[in-house]
Amino acid sequence: MGPSGGFRIRTLGWCSPPASIASPLTICAAAATMMGDGGVRPDTIDRVLNHKLTGVAAVYNRATYDPEKRQALTMLGDRVEAIVTGRPERSNVVSIGRSPQA
Repeated sequence: MGPSGGFRIRTLGWCSPPASIASPLTICAAAATMMGDGGVRPDTIDRVLNHKLTGVAAVYNRATYDPEKRQALTMLGDRVEAIVTGRPERSNVVSIGRSPQA
């Protein structure tokens, strides 16, 4: 973990102790998985994660794919917001341990 990555995550409160549970790598892996589950193409996920292109694509394809990346990140943001807020129409997270209140 880089010197600023872990600090930034702990400072923003993105994880609770122990901090090793939500490292920058696990957040990236979760984001990539959620984007893939949401139908985002693997090459777009790689661009969102800033992975370097190799081979012929790295030499000839200079496109930034900003619209595709923006759409993928908007979808990811919507999914995370649905999980955090518990919106039932967009989330498959089920609360357990408490009975619903009438």
